[in-house]
Parts: sequence; C-alpha cells; structure tokens
Amino acid sequence: MTEASSRDRITGLLRHVGKMRHWEMRLIQSPSEFTPARLAAELADGVTGIIACTQGSDGLPEALADAAIPFVTVDVHSPAWARRRCGATHFYVDDRQIGKTGANYLATTNPATFAFVPWPREIGWSSLREQAFRREVARRKGVCRVFANGSTDHEADRRALRAWLRELEKPVGIMCASDERAVQLLDVCDEPDLAVPHRIAVLGVDDDECYCDYSKPTLSSIGLDYISEGCLAAEEMERLLVSRHPPKSRTIYLPYREIVERQSTTPFDPAEKLIKRVKKFIADNAFKGINVTDVAAHLGISRRLLDLRFKQYSHETVAQAIENLRLDAVRWHLSETDRPFRDIASRCGFSNIGSLRNLFRLRMGESMRDYRKNKRGQSRRAKPKR
Repeated sequence: MTEASSRDRITGLLRHVGKMRHWEMRLIQSPSEFTPARLAAELADGVTGIIACTQGSDGLPEALADAAIPFVTVDVHSPAWARRRCGATHFYVDDRQIGKTGANYLATTNPATFAFVPWPREIGWSSLREQAFRREVARRKGVCRVFANGSTDHEADRRALRAWLRELEKPVGIMCASDERAVQLLDVCDEPDLAVPHRIAVLGVDDDECYCDYSKPTLSSIGLDYISEGCLAAEEMERLLVSRHPPKSRTIYLPYREIVERQSTTPFDPAEKLIKRVKKFIADNAFKGINVTDVAAHLGISRRLLDLRFKQYSHETVAQAIENLRLDAVRWHLSETDRPFRDIASRCGFSNIGSLRNLFRLRMGESMRDYRKNKRGQSRRAKPKR
C-alpha cells in the first residue's frame, strides 16, 4: 500500500472484484503481515484463492507454492514457483523489453556513452532491466557504463553518484531502474558540467507522476500499466476458480504502455508541456462530463491562462477540444452501433440529450437520426455484389 505501482494494481483488482459480487476479498496490507502462519490461518478459514503482489516474509513463497488452492502472483520472482505444476499463474512486467526499449529510446538523443543506474540493492527486476539494456547497447556497438557503488546510506550514495557522473564521457544517456532512482540521480545533477538534458539525458521507469512531474527537471519515463495488470490478475483468478480441473501453471509477460517524454530527455517549452497535459486529461476524462473549469483545477492554473495558452498552440479553445472529442465518439456510435440516442449521449459525456441533438444538427448540418440512416446507406452501397 506504500508504493504507487502497488496501489494501481489494487485499483485494477478492485475494478474487477466490483463485477464479481460473489467474491469476498481480504486485503493484507504489508509484506510483514504475509507470513506462512497467516497463510495457514487463512486456508483454515476457507480462503479459496490468493493473489500475491509481494514475496512476504521468509518461507512464504514455499508455503504458497505448496498450498492446495489456486494462486496468482504479480511481479513476484521466486524459485519456489517451479514446485507448482498446475493451478498457478505468474504475471510479470516484461523487464527485458523495458531495458531494451530504454536503450533504443536513449539512442535517439545521440549519446557518446550509455549508462545504467540499478536499484541500490540486488533485486530481480532491476537486474533484468540492466542486462537487457547492456545487450541492446552492445548490439548497437555502443559504450555502456553501470553504476556499481549503490549504498543505502543517502549521503554516501549521492557522493558516489556525483563522482561517477563526472567520469562519464558526455553527452551520456542514462537509464535508471525506476523513477525513484532517477529522481535520486537528478538530485545530484546540480552543476553546469552535469546539466540535464544538454549533457545528461535521464530516463526512468514507471511514469509515477509524483516523481516525474515534480522533479527538476521533469522526468521522462517508461510508463507501465499496473492497473491493467491488477485487473488481469483478478480475471485470471476467476478463470482458475471456475476451472473443473486445475489448469497448468503458466507465466504471462505484460508489455510497457508508452514512453512519456519530459524535460530530462527533451528540453520542453513549458507551455508546450502544459498543452500535452491538457490533451491527456481531456482524452482520459472527456466522456465523464468534465468542463473547462475541471481541466483548469486539475492543472492548478487559472481558466483564463489555460484558454490563452491552449488556443495559442492548438488553435481551438479547451471547450472546443472537449466538444470535438465527444462528437467524434457520437459519430462513431451512430455509424457502428444500434445504441439508443440517450445511451450514446450518456456514454459520450453529454448530460442532456436535447443539447446533444441541437449541437449535432448545428455542427453536422443534419439530425442524429438522418446521420445514422445515411451512414448505414453508404455502408450497404459499398458492399460488393455477389
């Protein structure tokens, strides 16, 4: 519950659980609570499935592998899983793909040197990302350096990072194992010879907005879809629970979502960055009934400044951008579905069917009914004769 990635997984899990009214879910909130004794107590109490997002305490993976109920793990590496031949599924973000993707992306910044900063302690996902990063750099005939002096002592770690950075040939493209590690790196790049992104390009992993949007400079990152990961884990648990015979154990690797560019790899115009955030918020929320005031509140700026900057770069107002996105969705529903007009209005963020009818006629020059009829007629005429 302490990390954004874990909370996102739980969000995805709960979205699926909300559909499964027959489920009763118990949430164990910290690794220290997840012990072999707790597992034995839950089994004795009739628990029928377990989704694990942590290795828990010592001995827990072995006890879980031996449990005679279905279980799903999410980004938990353990040799104990080899003991289980059926009734278990293991989800992992594809750390090898992430490392390779990071190297390919940093290559676009034309570095003289590539570098990787692992997590301070030896940990599986960090090692996999590092190995894949190094292999891809080698394939490109590039030079790769790895920071190997990580320390759990904050000040010692800062000193070692700064000394290591000064020794690297510049410009250098650096991938960090996570956003948290990347922000620690940015924190020591406070001198002209370590300027980001002009001398050092920095890329993190997770796209955790608390780290990425509020670091200085803002942090580019490989975004991972932990919410979908949690939802898929719940769906897989449902599959295991309803199977008449325990299916064979399997492993599923999930791809990264996207690379989100920010100032640590690209020197953004602040206004251009603002426009990207506006467009992303509109794309994510246009169908939820938002208005311009909601967008301004999300960004923490005045509505007047928002409209001024947005129109300057996008040549339309924020209200027009929201309206256009909604109308595009309305047209798609009219052309591709038989849904009633009121249902379409609700799905596309319009609270009033009357206002949608008037707006549609004003913008399209015909009624919604005529638009659907004409589109269906065009579709029939386009079909080849048999």
